[in-house]
Order: sequence, then structure tokens, then C-alpha cells
Amino acid sequence: MDVIQTIRDKYPGMTKKQKDIADFMLADPERMSFITLKELSTAVHVSEMTVLNACSYLGYANFNELKYEFRKYLLASRRIQVEQDNDHQHPFVPLREIRDRDSLLLQICHEEMSAISSYFSQINTEQYFDAVNLILDKRFVILCGRGVSMQLVEFFSMRLAISGIPSVCVNTELNDTIQAALPLIGEDSLVLAFSFPDYYFMTTTLARYAHQNGAAVIGITDSPRSDILPYCSLALYCPTSTRLFLNTISAAMMLLNVLSSAISIELSAHGRDLSASSKDFAALFEGKG
Repeated sequence: MDVIQTIRDKYPGMTKKQKDIADFMLADPERMSFITLKELSTAVHVSEMTVLNACSYLGYANFNELKYEFRKYLLASRRIQVEQDNDHQHPFVPLREIRDRDSLLLQICHEEMSAISSYFSQINTEQYFDAVNLILDKRFVILCGRGVSMQLVEFFSMRLAISGIPSVCVNTELNDTIQAALPLIGEDSLVLAFSFPDYYFMTTTLARYAHQNGAAVIGITDSPRSDILPYCSLALYCPTSTRLFLNTISAAMMLLNVLSSAISIELSAHGRDLSASSKDFAALFEGKG
């Protein structure tokens, strides 16, 4: 039985405050997969102990186990949206789940395959070529992200370089890299913002700055709920969440491979030579332009 059905079945026997908590959970299952205990108690205007008692009444050992069940529910329904839980250094797995480790690992494998299948099933090739045109038409390409996203940023920067397209990588956790990129952001630049849960505020801030300064912004993200979307010219989506980890880069790497392939197709189709613009970009970034 999934967590939503469990709540519905137990609902009649709940106290008034517990029903308020249950109503919040049922109204926003996505938020329940990442909300903290303090945030939930504040949102419902109850004590943290009341939330914990509600978890116990529902049959869960603690609040993290309840959140785990919401992540499973969202994965099963393919409406994935989780955020970082800083309470633990490693992913939380309920004891009952690890009694059959082989079965659990196979389930996780199937969920990874499902995420990739979900990504490929919703590809809009026109959007990819629109993204390519922005990449090729702008003088400066700035890639930004943090955490796991920086692996994607560095990988895509390498792919762009192979195609003769220079780029600047910005780790939005490091102020120095942000400050170095700001002078490049304007009407002749493109910012590719990689933003996955927990939707780091500085990545969103940089996307907003780029938008306000006339730059084009492409969002590489997981959901229409992403904080960067109001500042994006277009967005490319891929699922990134699993029941154990905040983000997996499996589908995101597929997205970048497809986007890189679209760049190669476009360059080959039009016979474009980017070597001159590469030198121009390098000179300016070194302070010579």
C-alpha cells in the first residue's frame, strides 16, 4: 500500500491536528518528499512532536521514513520532485526495505531505467535545435550550476570545446567564479543554468541576473516547478531523482549527449566554422578584447 492510500485509510481515526497534517500531505505529495520537519510543523501550525505522533499513527518509525515513502510514491507515479535532506550524511533506507537487498537493488535498477525511458519518451527535437541555435548564435556561452550539476557543466563544456564552441564554467557556490563571469553576461551571451533539487538559490539568482541583462537563458532542469523557469528562454527537462539520492545524472547525461549530437548535426548541415569566434572569445576573457 502506498503512502497516500495509507493516509486515506487512517484519516478517520486521526485527531483534528493530525488531519490538518494529513490534508497538507495529500494536497502536495511532491513537497512532502523534501520538506523538513520544522517546515511542515510551521506550515500546518502544529508542534514538531505533533507531526512525529502523526507519523507514528500512520505506521512510520520517524519523519524520514515518511518522506522516503513519498519519494517512492512519486517515483511510481513518475511525478518526481525531491529536495535535499540535510539530516543524514547518507541516504536513509528503512529497515524493512533492506531485508531483501537483492530485490531492493533490482527495484532501483528498474527505476533508473524508467527515468531514462521517461526522458526519451518526452523529447521535443524542435526544442533541442532551438537550443542549438541559441548556443551557436551567441558570442559567449556561460554554463552554471552547483553540486552534482558541476559534473554536468564540466562535461558539456568539454563537448562544446570539441565542436569548437568556447564556454565559461561557473560554480554558483564559488563567488569568485560568479564575479569573473558577470562582465560577459549581456545581450550577446547565453547562460545555460543547470538546476536540480534543491534548486540552489544562487543558480536562480544568476539566471535572473542574466535575464534582466538581456542574455538568453536555457534551463537544464528536472521539472516545470524549477525556480529558474521564469528567467529561461527555453528549458530542457530530464528526471534526476531516485528513492535514495537527491539527484542522479543518468538521464541528465543522456540529455547532454542528445544536445551535443544536435550541435554536431547543425554544424555539419551548415558547414559553420567557429574557430574565429573561439579566438575572439578567448581574447576577451583573457582581458585582451
